[in-house]
Amino acid sequence: MGQTSGSLVGAALRLRGLDDPFAPRRGLDLALSAAFGQKQDDLGAMAQQDYALDLAWAWPLGGIWGAFVQYQAKSQQAERLYFNELYRIGGLRSLRGFDERALFVSSYLLGRHELRLHWESRSFFSAFADWAWAERRTILGREAFLALGLGLGMSFETPGGEFSLNLALGKLGDAPFSVSAAKIHLGYRVIF
Repeated sequence: MGQTSGSLVGAALRLRGLDDPFAPRRGLDLALSAAFGQKQDDLGAMAQQDYALDLAWAWPLGGIWGAFVQYQAKSQQAERLYFNELYRIGGLRSLRGFDERALFVSSYLLGRHELRLHWESRSFFSAFADWAWAERRTILGREAFLALGLGLGMSFETPGGEFSLNLALGKLGDAPFSVSAAKIHLGYRVIF
């Protein structure tokens, strides 16, 4: 395995409109970025492009009920991509029901859909469905797959931050859900 180096130049746009960045009840958040440049490896120079989109939307459904939807898309394009250059998805912050950062991909579209029952300002129970279309394109070939994670969770505010607990089942492609492969995702976010 050889060495790679490169440089990219890009631009980003971020519009923040969520009422709370940690436990939003209403609003919209949008981030776009694109970067272009050159990459060099042992076989020569090539063009490289990276693109990213992140859209989050929260809205009240009435009373203590709310909904939250998030879409993320990322893609990196180059003539040759190596395994260690790939994005890593899976786990609490991206695709629940899978091990943390266990899926190596060069491009993906990820959707997170949550129905929330708010019981305090930053505390809620949720039922969720996370899904992803992903592609792994490397020097070894191309593979595309679908992933789905379903589960229940809760998030609550503590004096120092936010604690979350989620139980999820995940499946890749046509494989069935397996209760024996359920994942428990624990998270703690410090807020100061």
